Amino acid sequence: MYKRPAAPRAEHYLGKLQKTMATYWKGLAVCDYHGQQYTFGELARKMERIHIAFESVGIKKGDKITLCGKNSANWAVSFLAISSYETVVVPLLADFLPEAVERLTDHSDSIVLFTDPEMFEKLDVSKMPKLRYIISLTDFMPLWGKDEALMAAYTSLDEKFNEKFPDGFDASKLNYEYYWIDYADAARKEIGVQNKEEHRGTLYTARPRGLNNRTAFVHKERINVYPDTLCWVHDYTYSMNDDFTRNYFCSSAYDNYPVVGVSWLQAK
Repeated sequence: MYKRPAAPRAEHYLGKLQKTMATYWKGLAVCDYHGQQYTFGELARKMERIHIAFESVGIKKGDKITLCGKNSANWAVSFLAISSYETVVVPLLADFLPEAVERLTDHSDSIVLFTDPEMFEKLDVSKMPKLRYIISLTDFMPLWGKDEALMAAYTSLDEKFNEKFPDGFDASKLNYEYYWIDYADAARKEIGVQNKEEHRGTLYTARPRGLNNRTAFVHKERINVYPDTLCWVHDYTYSMNDDFTRNYFCSSAYDNYPVVGVSWLQAK
């Protein structure tokens, strides 16, 4: 009997971003026209610093964060930092009136607002009672806070960053965390022969684990995304592949062989 092959699991865009960062660490990632620009390495560093600040003030996964500003390199950094921290981005057009920004920010239950200093000057924070902090899109520094916690976090940010990465921050520190659902396990019935008649015709009672706790089928994985750049040397010792090793991230040969030095878990 023909059995349809399982569809490949789609890769989350953050996983693709981390692999791209590891591959093009020194390459240009985002930039303004004749203005600010960041390499992928600098982008990763900016994102990680924002994550440390979030963690320091108790921002949790699932919290809402409003992003209101003009298209810019710093807007992109903020968006990627917010989404990769697994908080919810609430994007607002920079053309909105201050009253609309206040209303939508409060309605979305956002606790942090990223915006331009020009917009901040026009806002009435008393109309956003759930908001805890406002951060500048110009330099990522706090513009306002209900308390001093965020400013204190930014004051010690360099120290905390160095504590987290005592050996330096490079592409080898990138770890991708993702979740997947085991549908085969979720579909498995747990009915014994003795009580099969009792559950005949029912759709859900035959799978009590799924009813009690569906998270039992959700699996969390964490994998370092940096490839094995020395594979050509240790796998083929006498093959004169030194050029492939030295030019791992820039050799045109990898256009045809993109997964050399990548493990099965990384390829997934």
